[in-house]
Amino acid sequence: MGETIIEFLVNGAVILVIVGIFAYSIWWRRNQLKKFAEAQGLQYDVPEHKQRVQQLLDTRDDIPLFSGENSKRKCKHALSATIGDAFFTVCEISFEFLARRSSKSSTYDSYTVALIISETSDFPSMHLEPEGWGWKITTKLMGFQDIDFEDHTPFSKKYVLQGPDEDAIRAFLDKDKLDALTAQPAYFIDASKDILLLYYKKSGHKPKKLKQLAESANEIFKIMSASA
Repeated sequence: MGETIIEFLVNGAVILVIVGIFAYSIWWRRNQLKKFAEAQGLQYDVPEHKQRVQQLLDTRDDIPLFSGENSKRKCKHALSATIGDAFFTVCEISFEFLARRSSKSSTYDSYTVALIISETSDFPSMHLEPEGWGWKITTKLMGFQDIDFEDHTPFSKKYVLQGPDEDAIRAFLDKDKLDALTAQPAYFIDASKDILLLYYKKSGHKPKKLKQLAESANEIFKIMSASA
């Protein structure tokens, strides 16, 4: 009997320690993000801003990252600001892909996103991602789209480029834009109409990585917004 009570107390103590560590890690990350937001002149987790991002997640299937079917999407840890006619946020987005059969469990993905919405922008719908050796093989074997520029091989070697209107994309990405994008660090990039976003796969990145993502989003927005 005594051993049962001791075992119960030990197990209870272990559970409390685990719960305490988990709760502290959540508090610590929120505190770090709040400090980072203040240092960057951003607001942290403003309900109206999160709601705006959530609306995009639910309605903007023209954005490749948001176009997955049979999934629940959620925005959290939004660091945001309105600058002129543009809305800017760095946030984490989680996707729960619902099982099609009751015998299977749902799967989850998460991303860290820098998102810019500008009323004066009109980007063609496109998706860019860093091109690795795996993509080269996949595009050849599976016939996946990859829009290459024969007169700008550095860009074409750096990025896989996809989109529904190839002619519009080629007209939009002139030599100056291709040069400037090639000189930037490689990110996953989506653009469509009034929206530009850059993202890392996974969430939980340190403020230093968030700052790099935010700065790159600002630079790439300037590149993409430049007149031909």
